[in-house]
Amino acid sequence: MADFEFPEDFTALNDEELTEALAGSVEAFDAKSQSTCISAKGLECPRTLAAGIESICAQQAARHQAAAAEIDAWSRRSAGAGPSRLSNLKE
Repeated sequence: MADFEFPEDFTALNDEELTEALAGSVEAFDAKSQSTCISAKGLECPRTLAAGIESICAQQAARHQAAAAEIDAWSRRSAGAGPSRLSNLKE
């Protein structure tokens, strides 16, 4: 398996690309962590992969939180346009 390379900017990826980057980095981490020969230099790659995986997960969490906040804002706005406001329009 070739070494996995992280994109320079996770925020530039769409959701599908971010999911693919996560899958690829987890696969690379799993492959590296199966090594029976561990050295100080050999730990560098798994550490980098783990940090990248954490960054991808943080980006996904931020996107989910932003989406939830947007949905919440829509809900509050639509609740304000409920039946009582609609009845005022009939008058």
